[in-house]
Amino acid sequence: MYCILVIGMTGQGKSYFVKEYIKNRRCYVNDVQNEYSDLSTNPMAERARDCSMNEENFIKTCEKKRNTILVFEEATGFFEGKTSKEMRRIILSKRHTGNVVILCFHSISAVPPRMMQFTNFVILYKTNDEEYQVLKKYPSLYPHFMEVKKLPNRNFKTVKLIEQ
Repeated sequence: MYCILVIGMTGQGKSYFVKEYIKNRRCYVNDVQNEYSDLSTNPMAERARDCSMNEENFIKTCEKKRNTILVFEEATGFFEGKTSKEMRRIILSKRHTGNVVILCFHSISAVPPRMMQFTNFVILYKTNDEEYQVLKKYPSLYPHFMEVKKLPNRNFKTVKLIEQ
């Protein structure tokens, strides 16, 4: 399946994009801002959310999911410091589990380099990244970053990185 990064500063439409993507589909959302109130709080329900802010428990439940969209709102918290082996396994085993993994970040510079290697698509909204940061860390995203800067707020560009 896929790994999708949704990147954009607050108020650009990341959560709206995710809500549209998961509509009527199996999903499990790390709901740190309590934005997905239509989803069950029972983690084993077909459409569920976790509002506990306990990242370790969320990851453990994700490891049990199959054919589900796993949404990591505020993904920066899952990647601060060294990425856990469980988190890497969730992303690397997406094809075998049938899961789609969606990671939401506020900036391009917050995305770990190893994560970008496993990403199929980037949904790119406006960010507060400095041009030099993007050019240095992810030169392949730089032209897309510059293009999105010129778009009206709440518009995005889809960037295909790797095939399924």
